[in-house]
Amino acid sequence: MKQYPHSTYEYNIFKCFWKLFLVGYALLDHKIPKYRRNLKTFLTDAQIVSEALTLNDELFLSYEIVHRIHNYIINHDVLNLTRFFNKFEELKQNLINARRRWTLENKNRDYPLKLRKLDNYIIIALHTLTSKTNKQGVLNACSKEYQQFNNGGIEGINRRIKLTELEGFGITNLDHLRKRLILQINYRVERKKESKKIK
Repeated sequence: MKQYPHSTYEYNIFKCFWKLFLVGYALLDHKIPKYRRNLKTFLTDAQIVSEALTLNDELFLSYEIVHRIHNYIINHDVLNLTRFFNKFEELKQNLINARRRWTLENKNRDYPLKLRKLDNYIIIALHTLTSKTNKQGVLNACSKEYQQFNNGGIEGINRRIKLTELEGFGITNLDHLRKRLILQINYRVERKKESKKIK
């Protein structure tokens, strides 16, 4: 977005309609065009997204990857997600080998565009997901077998830790903080049974 001058057509597409990129292309409105005040024309949601994706190849690649993975996870499609991760690892290894060859042949020179095209945030995130330590956990989270499990309990503990630090106005002694957290996490409030009044 920042590469376009302010108040241009391209800038307004990204500035005003960024929420549309969070929705899969199939779920966007393809039929009813609405007047877009910032673009001064009638467009459907799908037309806005498709016009924006044609402006940048990296954005198009990122959009496709994110929504494909999202669909696999929502539909609990472990097989296709595994295939996707394996294909990504294969492409990544081919790219690493090509970069090694380039470095040996052309010392102290930048990579050409075709060897730099995978240097974006989505690819870095995918590299994290497909690493040996995280891959099996991601696939387990996607499967129906582990559907009833979530990280709600861990998030609750994290919230309690942050709240304790906030209430303590920056506790300097880590040992005291640890003891206080253990007390708070294990503390259970026993509710007294209300005695029925005899009339």
